[in-house]
Amino acid sequence: MTVPLCCPWRSVWFARVVAVVALVIGIPLFLRTPPWCDITLYQMAARNILNGGTHYRDIFDTNLPGFVWVLTVLQWLFGESVVAVRATDLLIVSGTVFLIDRLAKWGGASLAARWWALAGVALFYPFTVEMSHAQRDTWMTLPALAAVALRVRRGMGRPTPPSLLPEGKGETEPSDVVSSTAPARACTPFPSGRGDGGEVLHGSPLLPFERRFLKACCGGRAFGSSRTS
Repeated sequence: MTVPLCCPWRSVWFARVVAVVALVIGIPLFLRTPPWCDITLYQMAARNILNGGTHYRDIFDTNLPGFVWVLTVLQWLFGESVVAVRATDLLIVSGTVFLIDRLAKWGGASLAARWWALAGVALFYPFTVEMSHAQRDTWMTLPALAAVALRVRRGMGRPTPPSLLPEGKGETEPSDVVSSTAPARACTPFPSGRGDGGEVLHGSPLLPFERRFLKACCGGRAFGSSRTS
């Protein structure tokens, strides 16, 4: 499809070029950037563990030990290398972006929109300040998004539960199941209406907090409502 010169944001190839150029320039700078004080602290904690010390007793820390465990493994494998920590950070951020892209695809986002989102990440993350790199919050996003993706993937393509009432006898939908009618589909988080996105949660039982979240997003519509055939 030909893209008008006045609308470059609709071009998939232009977004790809921007992303590649940003990564070629940004990744070497990112890997050689000096570490923030947080990385230095946790590398000291990892060294302490490898030397037989006890975390929390020998090194002051107010957080859970998972981040220190990961850095301990990295230090055991690659030594006290900041480049190894930053390379791991880059891999984790790449995995997080990949999962976000999958969710966007299932939600019906266009290819151009998804590539411009990737270009935005490539332009932002490698060039942001050092205190934003290799942080616990960023690393925890990957397993959290993986859980979200598994939950959404599990609900894709599920059939509507059969009704207990004969057709045309005042059938009422369960309140914990997203309706498959057009108004309900229009206000779900995946409004594309196509099989790969519009019915992601179609027929999948929702947990209470998910139901409250979707009610807030949809203004209370499509939940607990009844319809007659």
